[in-house]
Amino acid sequence: MKLLTLVQSALACSSRWRKCAQPQLLSSLSLQQLQQLQRCLQTDLLACDARCSLFVAAVHSYRYEQLLQHCLAELQLSIDDIYAVLGSLERLELLAAQLQQGNYGGYEARVYRLLHGLLVQHGERVALSTLQAAEFEPLYAHLQIPKPSCRPTHILEVTPSLKCAHTQAYARLQATHQLRLGFYAVPLQQLYAMLTVGGLPDNGPVRITTDLEEALQLAQLGVAWGASRLGALLRCVAIVEFALVPQLVQVEQDNRHAVISDASCLQISYLLCFGESLAAQPEAPQRQLKQQLQQLLLPLTSPWPKLTERAGALLHWAHGNKYSLTLGVYLMCVCLTPPSGRCGLFHSLASSAAYALRRGFLKL
Repeated sequence: MKLLTLVQSALACSSRWRKCAQPQLLSSLSLQQLQQLQRCLQTDLLACDARCSLFVAAVHSYRYEQLLQHCLAELQLSIDDIYAVLGSLERLELLAAQLQQGNYGGYEARVYRLLHGLLVQHGERVALSTLQAAEFEPLYAHLQIPKPSCRPTHILEVTPSLKCAHTQAYARLQATHQLRLGFYAVPLQQLYAMLTVGGLPDNGPVRITTDLEEALQLAQLGVAWGASRLGALLRCVAIVEFALVPQLVQVEQDNRHAVISDASCLQISYLLCFGESLAAQPEAPQRQLKQQLQQLLLPLTSPWPKLTERAGALLHWAHGNKYSLTLGVYLMCVCLTPPSGRCGLFHSLASSAAYALRRGFLKL
């Protein structure tokens, strides 16, 4: 009975806290907006995840003011608020579960305000939808493009809205000019602005290729949202459709490249996304380095199995203390300076630091 009473009191306190928190939240964000956000997350959670990743990549750019100048004004949030939200934002499926349970007080109001602006308001300009893995092959056949040598982790379909001026301009050109299909290795930090606001990166011309493998080689890996299901490291290749407007589009002599100088001649149709995990990224170089060192020591240690085992332990120890070893070597080099004159102070400090490092950190 006592346990039941405690549970009931805890539920009552939680209910009272939720009722107190929700009016404060609803004063800055309407219930209709929260329902719109919940519906958007339930429709295509992975597409919402991708949109957040592209936005985070733009925010992390040193040119974020130029890339997001229109978006920041609409979101009504300062860049400091955005950094604070992104730093504490959990995976979207957890937030979607809270909204589905009606727990609107689980997050701050600026979290909901930012996500509503990104997913709902900006989603009205350009819609993103994910394709299933079984739809990759039919898409290649429909577009009559070769299968990429590196399989994309995700493919996003891009559907721009006619509410945007640049989409209306492209629709007019589409009706009067010949169209071609190409591929563009989009810089990750500039992709969100291209999709949402329109325009070309750096307000300059872009070079489109009709060779998918060439675009894959040009695509660079960028840092995205760490909690994204697409991967913390992401590179994208856009499948674009462009109108052959003589004054604005110049096709090169090889007929494999085109230089587009106006955003109204270009429209992104699909995004081939190649995501990687941040945790798995450094393992390959470390493993490769360890194998190279073992190959170098193999001729010296192969006659003595115990020496081989000790050499492996030595390599493991050196890798685990690589930063301390680097600092120690640097301090030893400083210790070689003359103990008197201008370098005397540096010599004494380096000697004391090297001694402390040897006694305290390295078991020599």
